This record gives sequence, structure tokens and C-alpha cells, in this order.
Amino acid sequence: MGELCLMRHGRVEMFHIKRFLGRTDAPLDERGRQQARWWGERLGPDQFETVWCSELSRSRETAALVACGGAVTPVPELSEIDLGEWDGLPMAELKQRDLAAFEARGKDLAGFRPPGGESFADLARRVVPALENILALAADSERDHLVVGHLGVNRVFLAHVLAMEVGSIMRIEQDYACMNRIRPGKREPRLVSMNITPELLGLAAES
Repeated sequence: MGELCLMRHGRVEMFHIKRFLGRTDAPLDERGRQQARWWGERLGPDQFETVWCSELSRSRETAALVACGGAVTPVPELSEIDLGEWDGLPMAELKQRDLAAFEARGKDLAGFRPPGGESFADLARRVVPALENILALAADSERDHLVVGHLGVNRVFLAHVLAMEVGSIMRIEQDYACMNRIRPGKREPRLVSMNITPELLGLAAES
């Protein structure tokens, strides 16, 4: 039996600015590429039966580097949450512009939709079935299946695996380029490991 290896993409440019990063197509920075190559060097192309990603470049590039030239399949349902008019805005700017809306989101994390965007409940409704399908493939495989997702994408699926409410997803940490391993089960899946980063396993810190 294989496992579902669910990654977050590597670090992105301007990562130090706290902003709403959804469909904004922020590219990896050099550290993000280094993180992805680190996984690729240790796992190699033969580790995974299939490799999946979203349609956003930060996910696609991470997947390609980890797969070491192997096939990568984009899945539209795995794209990050659509934050509508908030997408790409620094959080500090939004607080100044519309503090009431910012606070409303914090009070109803699962159900709040920014103008023109999705709620986290909406995100879960499209992400969970897509990842359940890949998890089912892993149950019938001898090798693992890799998905390179996003912060929100990973959080809602891990919450599903752990039977947590969507409104509690901020309790789940997902650092850049982290790996989570999920094992199919007869009744429900099992979370084997979570938020394992290259740095935790020995990738040297930036000088």
C-alpha cells in the first residue's frame, strides 16, 4: 500500500510580507527551489507512482523539481483559495482599508467570503474530493503518490483527515516545502507525519 505525500510548495518571492496569497501567481524564490531540489535528491523519481500539483506556478515548479523530470499532472481543484478582491493585498493594508471585514473573517473563518472570492468551506468542498481520489489511488498502489498543494489546500484536507472543523484550520502549521504523509485505512485515513520540512531533516539554514 502506498501513501499520499502532501507537500506545500517551496518558499515564494516577497515571503516576508504578510499578505493574502491565493490565486496571485507568486513564483518560488531561490530558497524555495533549493527546498524542492532537496526533496528531489532524497526521494528521487522512483519514489512516486504519480505526481500532482495545482495550476499555479509555485506548485508546478516545486512538483517538477521534486519529481526530477518525471511526469507532473496539474489539477485545477488543487489551486489555492480564491481570495477575490483581497488577493495579493498586504494584511496591514486591508486592516486599514476595511477593518470590519477583516474582523468578520476572523469570527467566521469557515464561512466568510471576501468580495468575489471563496470561503474556506468552499475550498474544502472542492479540495477534499480531489485529494480523496488520489488517496484511493494510493490504497491500491505499491508506491506513494505526491501532491504539491498550498497552505489553505493542505490545511482543509488535513482538517478533514483529523475530523476537525474547517473553522479550526489555523491550528495546523504548514511551513514552506513541508511534507505530510497520509496512509489509507480500511475505515478512515491515518495521518502518519505532518509539517516535516527540509530544514528539520538537515537542509542548512540560509547564511
